[in-house]
Amino acid sequence: MTIEPGNRTRNLLCGAMVVSIAALSLGATNAHAQFLGNLPFGVHFDLEACMEGDNDACDRAAIEIGHAGWEIFLLREDPPESLQGDDLAVYHNLGCAAWETDSCTALGHQARDRGDRFRASMLYLWACSLVEHEACAQFERPMDASDTADGIKSELDLHDRDTYDLQDHTPPSVKTLKKIASRCDGKKGTLDDCVTLARTYNNQLTLADREVVVAGLDEVCHKHGSNAACALLSDIREPDRHWDPRMRDSMDLMADLCSQGSVEKACFATARAMDSGKGLAYSSHASRNYFGYACDGGEDSGCSRLTFVYESPGSEMIEDTCRKVRNGDGGDPRACTEAHTMYTFGVGADKNESLADAVKTQACEHGDLRPCVWLGNEAWSEDKQAAAEWYRKACDAGDAISCGVYGRMKLKAEGGITQDDSGGIALLRQSCEGDAGNGCFELGYSYSQARGVDRDSDRAAQLYAKSCSLGYINACSSLGVLYMDGRGVPANGAYSKWLLNLACNADLGSACANLGHAYQDGLQGYEVDVERSRWAYRRGCELETERACDGLAAIGEEGEVREPEPGTRPPHGGSYAVSTYTPSTPSTPSTPSRPVGPGPPPRPSWSHDPVARGYFSFGSERSWSAPAQASTLRGGFLLELGPLGLGLDFDWNTDNRWRPKIARSYQRIGMWGNVAIVLPIGDFAALDIGGGGGLGTYREGPGKISDPIFSGGAKEFLQFNAFVDAFLVGVRIEQQQLFQEHAGMPLDHVTAVYAVIGGRSDH
Repeated sequence: MTIEPGNRTRNLLCGAMVVSIAALSLGATNAHAQFLGNLPFGVHFDLEACMEGDNDACDRAAIEIGHAGWEIFLLREDPPESLQGDDLAVYHNLGCAAWETDSCTALGHQARDRGDRFRASMLYLWACSLVEHEACAQFERPMDASDTADGIKSELDLHDRDTYDLQDHTPPSVKTLKKIASRCDGKKGTLDDCVTLARTYNNQLTLADREVVVAGLDEVCHKHGSNAACALLSDIREPDRHWDPRMRDSMDLMADLCSQGSVEKACFATARAMDSGKGLAYSSHASRNYFGYACDGGEDSGCSRLTFVYESPGSEMIEDTCRKVRNGDGGDPRACTEAHTMYTFGVGADKNESLADAVKTQACEHGDLRPCVWLGNEAWSEDKQAAAEWYRKACDAGDAISCGVYGRMKLKAEGGITQDDSGGIALLRQSCEGDAGNGCFELGYSYSQARGVDRDSDRAAQLYAKSCSLGYINACSSLGVLYMDGRGVPANGAYSKWLLNLACNADLGSACANLGHAYQDGLQGYEVDVERSRWAYRRGCELETERACDGLAAIGEEGEVREPEPGTRPPHGGSYAVSTYTPSTPSTPSTPSRPVGPGPPPRPSWSHDPVARGYFSFGSERSWSAPAQASTLRGGFLLELGPLGLGLDFDWNTDNRWRPKIARSYQRIGMWGNVAIVLPIGDFAALDIGGGGGLGTYREGPGKISDPIFSGGAKEFLQFNAFVDAFLVGVRIEQQQLFQEHAGMPLDHVTAVYAVIGGRSDH
């Protein structure tokens, strides 16, 4: 029950977290911050089920998190009048990060009421860019959401130039910064001046110019006491933190969800929360990292955000910062990780794979953990000693999951590295304290098997429970075995069944094998049930677990099967299955196993945003009403709106397009409107089932003799599509009914087969 580092187990907790859970960011410490309380075992699973529409799970999660703002948000209720203070602020922050414009506007009102005009302006601008007219109306200059919030924060307008004599890409003087900040603070100014203040920084395109602005803001903040200058300065210097310190504990929770490497939408939500209400444009290295984690896991909105930033003026800053890092002049090494992505995919910079590899290595050497993990994963199959060194660097940079992998390698002398029991155990403790599920699991396994420590089943059960509650499914299976055997916890077959079912249904073959064995032999808490044993063994064997295949062969592959009993979830109190969650310093998310990038268009799915296809078809059609055959050239498009497809085709048909018109005996030009149901097949294919109607003209007989005749038609079709990144290839079978004025053949039945090639995009 160990993990391979290149395979960062895709555990149960992840897929269903939606952006609307999102309001977390890395907040500053504050003595008055609301504390979310200890999160009991299984809260992650409840959050997942809640977002999939399970109202009972929402009720449980709301109670488990123990925060009134979270409770109302999870239950999708309007805030009652009794919800006030910090609770209300957390509720609105959650909503604002989830694109709920009224919550952003409400936060703006609250900030303005307490005199924080700069933060109010940024929140209003955020809501305005999401087409909230009440927020737009807070500004005297037009803020009609015709541009992105990033663009509004960066581009100078006539008022900036005429009132403050600002010039593009030229740092203003300290005197000018003081004047703008003073007006933003409320001295004869408006909220528009706060937007101008943000532009003084965002409009600069070089690091040197931005440093000049930062120095000026520092003086205005500390020497002249400007709240607005201090707020913008905080955003610039602490981009990893949320602007509202009351969000600290909520952010810790979401960062832990993201840190397991399998909650892509939680990662996207974290990035959104970091950006909302901030004075920075085009986000920061911190939030772009989270967008990258989301993109790598298949969250297309994260890919879209990265593409937007890399194609913006922000790309110049990324490359500029990376050059500074590579030259040893300081700077954030995360810029080189982003530059690696740009060079790899050719987005925002020329594609250059050799340069991409160089900056990836340098980003790791200078302290960014993500490329260290990528390099470790790449080396794993060929050179485990080299992989171990990369994981060590990632661990030193703060990646708790890498600490767990490196610690396990030391304990097992894996890959030929020197065995070091005490060093390995220390690394596993560090990993688990950093809330890495794999580290807690490996440490629990060490206590269970006396590997580097004395055997302690009680401690093993506690660590398995924490690991399972963090979403690491191997630990759920191991805890289920302990409940089956009564080691470290009281024997309880009902709890064991729930945990092993959980792990088996999450595609852990060893859990299926354990479940099959328990039913086969009637182990403690299980009755002998060959049908349930066969079901579990069969599922485990399908997952290529040899022990499950052997068990299936022993009881016979043929025969009835029955799903195992669901069991009973371990209680939230009074059991070793309770894992306390203690917010600590914000954990660094685990790193994807491949570079982030702009990614392909959304995969075939009923949940993606609208996707457009453009295509060209050619093929042959045969009439069943007359002895006639024709070839077809077609161009068209289809708009995918979830499961519904709407489109148009434009056809040119003739019996022999290589003969002169006078020699052709049949030709038709038409336009078809189509409606289809789009059925995803796996991740990279789809089946279209649909029909449509069309209008056009046709000629019977030579083209220069017969007059064109206007007619209509109907059709049904079946089309298979395969998607390779943005490219589309497919084949269509189509049946047409053509309504004609031909006396002998008023209805022509036609069958056609077409090859389809084209492209697919969400733009």
